[in-house]
Amino acid sequence: MYTGRFLQVAGHTVELVEQLMPTDDQQWASQLTNDAVAQLMRAVATTITNAQGQTPPVDPAYCARFAVPIA
Repeated sequence: MYTGRFLQVAGHTVELVEQLMPTDDQQWASQLTNDAVAQLMRAVATTITNAQGQTPPVDPAYCARFAVPIA
């Protein structure tokens, strides 16, 4: 089972999708700690900041959804 949540990172909305793991009592639980999410958000923020103003490494005609410049 998967779950998603939207986070604001460096002025952009980013969806974090996580696979939930079953517990002994047949419930589904997140394995991500708050520290892990914070670390991921910092890495994504750095990546977004570094990518701003750069030409995408993929031809935008290939897939505009994933190959547009980050403003």
